[in-house]
Amino acid sequence: PQRHNVYQHSIKNLLHGLESNGVQVIVVSNAELNEELTDLFRKYQASVILRKNQGRDFGAYQSGLLWLRDQGHLAQVKRLLFINDTLIWLKSSSEVVKETCEHDWQSIYLNLERNVHAHSFYLSFSERIVQSQRFLDFWDDYLPQDSRNHAIHNGENHLSNTLIAEGFS
Repeated sequence: PQRHNVYQHSIKNLLHGLESNGVQVIVVSNAELNEELTDLFRKYQASVILRKNQGRDFGAYQSGLLWLRDQGHLAQVKRLLFINDTLIWLKSSSEVVKETCEHDWQSIYLNLERNVHAHSFYLSFSERIVQSQRFLDFWDDYLPQDSRNHAIHNGENHLSNTLIAEGFS
């Protein structure tokens, strides 16, 4: 999808919205980036982590979070956003980013199919959550697998249940 014009336009709109809200971007990519994306990420001063494609979006989120911790940056995080690049931003994401940074935990999509849980396309966490030991334990214990059912059950459901048990809603 990297070569598709709509995709490139969408990523640019996402980056613009993140930048306008003062968000430092860390891209976790499951594949080498093309020249256009590399230039775009450089323009927005995004850090880029290349990783093996393992574990769908939750695997990438885990890699990014553990990288932040290993680099000693996690203690400075005031807001952590996990955003999947499959979302299409036809316009700037500025307002969505702003509105989803108002509470401890927000998601754009709520899945009502099996168990009610926050969908992983877009998740926003406050500093209180990022510093929560149960949140960090979830990511330490999460085993990324390439199964969609695993990502939903052991990722989305388990994370949602963990946060709710900790009193975050």
